[in-house]
Amino acid sequence: MLGCSDSRVAPGTICGLPPGSLFVHRNIANLVNNVDVAAMSVIQYAVGILQVQHIVVCGHYDCGGINAAVRNDDHPSPLANWLRNIRDVYRMHREELSSIQDQEVRARRLVEINVIEQAINLYKTRIVQQRRIETYQNLEEHGFVQPKIHPCVYDPATGKLVRLDARA
Repeated sequence: MLGCSDSRVAPGTICGLPPGSLFVHRNIANLVNNVDVAAMSVIQYAVGILQVQHIVVCGHYDCGGINAAVRNDDHPSPLANWLRNIRDVYRMHREELSSIQDQEVRARRLVEINVIEQAINLYKTRIVQQRRIETYQNLEEHGFVQPKIHPCVYDPATGKLVRLDARA
């Protein structure tokens, strides 16, 4: 699972799984950034060594990282550099997001869009592409192309986990 650092979003709890059931990497706003050595190492180990079959990219509503990026607060580096990734997601979807008048609804939509963009970033990593090609070439053994990536958003207010649509 790739999730947010926010303590309200405990991966095992929101998935209803006991300790030790998930391999987890967390960072601010659940970003998949190819220059993040920690994230890329976790992904490489999970996909290449553990050969996980499913990866959940889980964001959450009322995300502080998303809110900080949207407010355009002046943060010193390295946080400013990190938030730039979220601002890029906003910029790529500016037309849709700008058409949403209610700021809370807009922020919730940005959380969803960010999760989808991070799932796409995960699909684009070398190790995920390589593993998907390997499993595609041997579907009889694996049953399906692996790993499958599941973009989700957790709502801390309701406790609900919602799966988003992002196909690749």
